Amino acid sequence: MRYRTLGPSGLLVSELCLGTMTFGGSDGLWGQIGQLRQDEADTLLKAAFDAGINFIDTANVYAGGESERILGQAIRNLGIPRDEVVIATKVLGPMGEGPNARGASRGHIMAQAKASLERLQMDHIDLYQIHGFDGAKPCTDRRADNHPFLGTKQVRKGRAAIADQPIRPQNGEGGHAFSFIGHRGSPGVRRDAGHARGSPR
Repeated sequence: MRYRTLGPSGLLVSELCLGTMTFGGSDGLWGQIGQLRQDEADTLLKAAFDAGINFIDTANVYAGGESERILGQAIRNLGIPRDEVVIATKVLGPMGEGPNARGASRGHIMAQAKASLERLQMDHIDLYQIHGFDGAKPCTDRRADNHPFLGTKQVRKGRAAIADQPIRPQNGEGGHAFSFIGHRGSPGVRRDAGHARGSPR
């Protein structure tokens, strides 16, 4: 397996990333995408890890959180040390019926980071991303001082910043995607780029 640096973070991630969208679906959309149960997920993760894949992607919205729960349990079941995997998860999609149970508001990001950590059974997330563009939230201030994780217990204390990458949809309208990267070896969230160097975006 070949590895690339995740921006200037110093983290090395495998060129192949294991996606877990197929974990935990039962009915509806997620059931159609995939219905892997815990034992099947354990087998898949073991095969990927044994092949050198250390980069694993999930999202809070996948199967209503079941993907994160199954992934976290699989890592524990296999006895994989936390510092040997780079975990990416995301926030944006609806996680409840209320109008504030979705989007990129400070409150939703904070609440969902905590919920993701609980489901993953982890104390930090390596790569936390906004899962698309929230048209209701203006992208006017992206300074580190305003990062919602700065000084919280959900992501370790330290510097925080937003690395924004332009979105160029087919209709030509632009937006921004934000990646918040928590660096395992640092005292907090680092100012890092959201893509592995040299890899396709």
